[in-house]
This record gives sequence, structure tokens and C-alpha cells, in this order.
Amino acid sequence: MGLAFHLLLTKADPQLRAQVAQLLPKFGAKAVSPLVVIGQHQQVDPELRVLATHTLNQIEIGELVTGLMKMLKASEDDGFDQQVIQLLAGIGSAAQIALESLEADREWQVLASRILLSLRRSHPSRITRRETALAHSYNLSPSLQEPNATAQAETLNALLQAAAAKAETQAYRQAIDIYTQVIYLCPENACAYGDRGLLRSNLGDQQGAITDISCAAHLFYQQGRTANFEIALGYLNAMTDPSSLI
Repeated sequence: MGLAFHLLLTKADPQLRAQVAQLLPKFGAKAVSPLVVIGQHQQVDPELRVLATHTLNQIEIGELVTGLMKMLKASEDDGFDQQVIQLLAGIGSAAQIALESLEADREWQVLASRILLSLRRSHPSRITRRETALAHSYNLSPSLQEPNATAQAETLNALLQAAAAKAETQAYRQAIDIYTQVIYLCPENACAYGDRGLLRSNLGDQQGAITDISCAAHLFYQQGRTANFEIALGYLNAMTDPSSLI
């Protein structure tokens, strides 16, 4: 794993970086800490931060939560703790389930209980909405096996139109839930990530916005959509560098 991160940090070739990044989720919880640091380090070039954040999101949820918990356990910085807690909150109900499992482990019981309490106090409605969105997504999941690609495309288009309509009426949370369904059905839909990220920013969820727009930027880059990629990077730079907004 050390060699993989060395290549990721020292090589400028985007294709090589992408190939290395594809290997990192296999390391599970061990890869979480360095990816978080790279993704949030302001001195790292924006494209690498985008790639690190996207790679972090590819790690299996249980491993991701365990990795974040290990970071909290080792940290003595309250400010950094809050950043990690924000990442856990961004995962939503899946993080809650994983934390509840860790509560049964004596080694993690105290820390898991503390973080769960913090999440329930600071993000109770978000977790509930995520659970609702997840339930709706599972109700729609048979379309993933739909042999008729046209039918699936129609489903996605209907959801995107519904999300846009909710956003126009400033029903941002409902729009976010619908975009979550779109992403569940079509994980390569960069626009859904980008739009959800902008809505999260409108609601003050900067970490969630940065995570989503980072995913959008990475997907745009992979899909060769250069103009969209540059727009997403512009949003990221504005979010991570307040002086750019002046």
C-alpha cells in the first residue's frame, strides 16, 4: 500500500494515478486515513484531491467507517475530529448501522457510542431522510436488472426531472433524496453528483457538497467531458479557498 500511495503522490501522469487509485479500495480501512488527508490537504493539487475523495467513496462502507473510527481514536485534535464526524454524517444511515455494529465490540464501544450520540444530535433529520431515500432506492432497484435499457433511461429521466422541479421550488432536501435515488440506479451519472453537491452547499453542508462535486469532477474527467470537469473544479476551488469568492 505504501508504494501505491508513493506513486499517487509523486507521479503526475493522470492515467497512472487513476490506475493506482483503483487498487486502493482493496486495502479497506488501511487506505482511509491517507486518502482523507490527501483529499483535505490544501497544498495538494485539485485533481489529486478530487481523485482521493472519489477513491475514498469506493471503499466498502464497513471498512470506511472502521478507517474513520481509527482516525478518531488516534486523533488529539478536536477540529480534525469534527471533520471526520462530518464525513461519517455524509455517509448517512449506512454509517449509523456500521457504528451500531461496532458498539458490540468492547474495543470500540465507548468511541462508537460517543460518535453515534454526536451524529444523532447534529444530524438526526438527515439520517432519517437518508434512510427514506435508501428505502425508495431499494424499491426501484429491480430496474437495475431491467433488460430494456429504454425503460431504465425513462426512469432516470423522470427522476432527474422530479429532482429539478423540487430544486426550483427550493425543496432542496427532497431534491437531494431524489438525486440519491438516481445515483443508486446510475452511479456513473456525474451530473446527479454535481447537482446534489450544489444543493448540499445551499443547505450549508460544505463537506457533503465537496464530496459530491469531487465525485462529479472525477466522473467528468473519466468520461472526457473536459468543460464539465473544469466547471466542477472551479466550484471545488471556490469551496475550499474562501478568498476565491471575494
